[in-house]
Amino acid sequence: MSNKRRRLRVKAEPDNFKRQHKDNETFILRAQEDVVLREGAVVVVKTGVHLEIPVGHTGLVSISDNQGKTGIALSNGVGIIDARDRKEVELSLISYRGDRTIFKGDEIAKVVVIPLRPVNPQYVKTLKGSD
Repeated sequence: MSNKRRRLRVKAEPDNFKRQHKDNETFILRAQEDVVLREGAVVVVKTGVHLEIPVGHTGLVSISDNQGKTGIALSNGVGIIDARDRKEVELSLISYRGDRTIFKGDEIAKVVVIPLRPVNPQYVKTLKGSD
């Protein structure tokens, strides 16, 4: 496998999409507005970030550690950004521990871009190792 980095085109203010640490491949997403999360209610939060994920790759989105510790989660558990998706990355958040406020500029989620290995489905009557 080549060590050459693929180019990730990003339409965003640089502060809204930064590498978490200079030596890793995780990027931070920040809230673009103040949002009040009522316990159990789903709220969509804008990030101001549009990504052009390279073909053959996908973006995985997870809640930031700090938000997760307070009981805030992505309502769908994990987000997937397809290589053809150019819409703004929006996060569906839910609070499981009371009402919470997210402020503009807060770190709310992480993105990692990973390569995919193409597969072709083979439809069968039974699977190896199954009953």
